[in-house]
Amino acid sequence: AIAVEKAKFNLDRGVQVLRLNDSVGNMSVMSPQHWREFVAPRLRAFCDEVHDYCRAARVYCHICGNVLPIVEDLVETGLDCIGPLDPLGGFTPQDVRQRVGDAVSLMGGVNTLSFVESSAEEIREEAQSCIAQAGPGGFVLGSGCVVPRTAALPNLIALREASEASAR
Repeated sequence: AIAVEKAKFNLDRGVQVLRLNDSVGNMSVMSPQHWREFVAPRLRAFCDEVHDYCRAARVYCHICGNVLPIVEDLVETGLDCIGPLDPLGGFTPQDVRQRVGDAVSLMGGVNTLSFVESSAEEIREEAQSCIAQAGPGGFVLGSGCVVPRTAALPNLIALREASEASAR
């Protein structure tokens, strides 16, 4: 109820993209069965209420780790976007796209550690690979989780340039 009221508050002020945080039930801390029992119904209720309140609202979640065991369930909750797609969870944007089609947008894909361990050219190549793997449907290129504070500025610029190049 608190999350819905916060969402309505933001929607009333023109914010139309809403993020649900706290990993909404990471598979590293709970089983898919427990996620379906305890998280999915509340996530579905949130999405339903927010979309009923404002059809233009777009809801995405932050869920780290391997989402493949529940990826179809995430779509059924009414989310508009699933992210971040974290390659440290052992999957690729292509793995998710093959399972959900264009039912939702996807976000993320670039290994978080790459921002501190890779060169700008390697980031550019990884980003281009993520874009290609995401295929048709909405895709927001980004880090598999957070961008580390120690990320090299050239790597961030390379990510942006890869995104801009794909938009052309």
